[in-house]
Amino acid sequence: MRPKTTRLLLLGATLSSGLLHAEVKPNILFSDGAVLQRGQNVPVWGTANDGEKVTVELAGQTATTTAQGGKWKVELKPLEAGGPFSMKISGDNEVTVNNLLVGEVWVASGQSNMQWTLNQSFQPEVEKPKANFPQIRMITVAQTTSLEPVDEVKGSWQECSPETVGKFSAVGYYFARDLQTKLGVPVGIISTSWGGTPAQAWTSSEGFEGHPELKGYADQLKAAAALPEKGAQNFPAALYNAMIAPVVPYGMKGVIWYQGESNARKSKEYQTLFPAMIADWRTKWKLGDFPFLYVQIAPFKGQPPEIREAQFLTLAKSKNTAMAVTTDYGDANDIHPKQKEPVGHRLSLAARAVGLR
Repeated sequence: MRPKTTRLLLLGATLSSGLLHAEVKPNILFSDGAVLQRGQNVPVWGTANDGEKVTVELAGQTATTTAQGGKWKVELKPLEAGGPFSMKISGDNEVTVNNLLVGEVWVASGQSNMQWTLNQSFQPEVEKPKANFPQIRMITVAQTTSLEPVDEVKGSWQECSPETVGKFSAVGYYFARDLQTKLGVPVGIISTSWGGTPAQAWTSSEGFEGHPELKGYADQLKAAAALPEKGAQNFPAALYNAMIAPVVPYGMKGVIWYQGESNARKSKEYQTLFPAMIADWRTKWKLGDFPFLYVQIAPFKGQPPEIREAQFLTLAKSKNTAMAVTTDYGDANDIHPKQKEPVGHRLSLAARAVGLR
């Protein structure tokens, strides 16, 4: 046998051995510094060797399951706000996740006005030195696309401090700051947004079903063999699959949403699309009609007022929603108004009115 062939066979055997002895591993959402939702069952999941027994221990609770198809999932009983806690995950190996908090978890999503960081917003040099809130944590999901739902995102939980807050979603930060200050419990934000993207990209393939006005998006998906090289992030379901599906069913209280600019030229369609997207996310999370709080985009010279009308009409079409009006903080010459603090504050008021019922 040739030496090169021998080396290839040994490499193959090594790789096969590694696959057969995969270590138990929690999903990246369950990493150091994470915030878990209080007051509801806490799903925890990850990967392991097929057939491997996996045990999760947290705050005096123990849950055990067996990995199937290389995946495992357990549900812990509701937890009270507090921390920090450590979570131990045991299988053929053992993993410890440290510095976990329990409190309020919100998903922050949308396009550029949600993605806009504190560094990009109004007077960051004034706000950053004051941002010492160790009970606020944010994970920013890396931007990526997929034609099919994926299992895991890329990102890490960051504790809010003057050194880290500059890269936080500004709206997400101000929302979390006001909510945490008022409620006195930890707040976690899962920030998953992408500038210039339409709502159909954030909707799953199933979300278009039953809506004749949205059939074109469903047809695009059925005909697609691969994502297009250009405009991939705008393709139907491409962002849902890559940046929302892997977050489901992480325990959370609700969603804050800031989007609409990229659908402004199809405002009539948005009257159907936006409520359909909300219903789609609620179906996938299986948490009932969780609070869905959204921002009515500010007036801008390049956009028609009908998109704001479509957002307003969604209040009557989707239960347990609230809309933060930002007309007074818009900029006719800038589609990205710098003032994000009032936006986050108004969303936090809505969370206290709707989300805490």
